[in-house]
Parts: sequence; C-alpha cells; structure tokens
Amino acid sequence: MAKCELWIQPERPDRTYRPGDTVAGQVHVRVTDECRCDDLTIQLQWRTHGKGNRDEGPAVHKQSLAKVVWRPGVYQYPFQFVMPRGPVSYHGQIINVDWYLNARAD
Repeated sequence: MAKCELWIQPERPDRTYRPGDTVAGQVHVRVTDECRCDDLTIQLQWRTHGKGNRDEGPAVHKQSLAKVVWRPGVYQYPFQFVMPRGPVSYHGQIINVDWYLNARAD
C-alpha cells in the first residue's frame, strides 16, 4: 500500500481557463505512514490524444512545493501558474489537445 496519496484541487470548479488566466489551487497529500519526500512538484503540460499521433510538450510551468518528512495526516500545498498563449485546447475528429496538471512526490 502506498504511503501517500496525492490529488489536485483547482480553485475553479469548472476547470476552464483561457490563455493568460491564472491557474491556482492546492495539491493535497494524505499520508498513512511516516515518509520522506525529496521533492513534491506540480507541473502544467499539454498532451494530444485521439486517432492521430500522441504527443506531449515539455512542462510549461513546474513548481517545487515541498521537501519534507511527512507524518501521518493530510497536508495542503498551494500552487499558481499563468496559462500560456498556446497551444490552445482543441477537440477535433482526429486529434485533441488538452492541458494537464500533474503532481508528483519523489
């Protein structure tokens, strides 16, 4: 069983953003056993999916949120990014482009 569980809670419930908008929220961490986190990060990245070729861009924004020893409990770490000008999200018949927030604890 994992020692920690991560989830992301954006401030906007609809999760809809335009270029230049601020994306803010919190990364929540639920810890079941004491463990060391060498780096808790969140990144913003685009990916394609659909019938066409899959691709992904580099992390447009990446933040280091914590380097800590966690004890059992629930922790919250705020984050904030500004959406880049592109590529814009797109949903077509062959390919889709979407933006993703990814949190990771090392």
